[in-house]
Amino acid sequence: MAGKCNTVVSAFAFLGMLVALVTVATSVFLLLPGTDEPIPTEGWWGFSESKPDSNKVTKMIIHYSNESLDDLKNRLSQTRYVDPLIGTQWEYGVETAYMKELVEYWKNMYDWRKQERILNAYDQFTTTIEGIKIHFLHYKPAVKRGQRLIPILLIHGWPGSFYEFYKLIPKLEQYARGEFVFEVVCPSIPGYGFSEAPHRPGFDAVAAARVFSKLMARLGLTSYYIQGGDWGSFIARLMASKVDER
Repeated sequence: MAGKCNTVVSAFAFLGMLVALVTVATSVFLLLPGTDEPIPTEGWWGFSESKPDSNKVTKMIIHYSNESLDDLKNRLSQTRYVDPLIGTQWEYGVETAYMKELVEYWKNMYDWRKQERILNAYDQFTTTIEGIKIHFLHYKPAVKRGQRLIPILLIHGWPGSFYEFYKLIPKLEQYARGEFVFEVVCPSIPGYGFSEAPHRPGFDAVAAARVFSKLMARLGLTSYYIQGGDWGSFIARLMASKVDER
């Protein structure tokens, strides 16, 4: 009897997993444009009127002035707290006691200069594509004779950032002594991190895929691998199946 029950439970578990996979696959399909839907070859998201983009790529050092940091601390010092309802904790939002600890941490304990040093461990750049400034990390290894260079585009998701890949790059660096070496590009999706947000409505995953395709072409990378998570996975699929096939 126990064996039959376990079999039934396993069957239901498998069925549940299958339904979940179908649901996820259907959701992904519905969020992506149809197979026959054309992808626009151009777009413009800048504040000013449309004009040709420059191919200029500028090196960027992540740094905020002392005045900016002092302004942040001053605004945190003026936080107004709301007394919680009696007998509640997180039922109606962030617990007040926790919020006070969080504000105190950001005001007096968080070391932004340390974070700047960490972020600047890899070269950062910006370039303008379709009217908006695009930020990206670009790691270029030394290539020895006989080694094959493999470019990889890594795209973050929501609510993440290019920093997600900082622990991955050292692992790729370890292969520099082998047959392959990896060149890594990690852009910030427009509106995230240090990339400028679009100034016009309509920016979507299709537009992001086209922008990143142009970014890779501007860097002289015409053949490369793509990895993405969350929204990054949608953008990666669009790049591979629709944008780069044109």
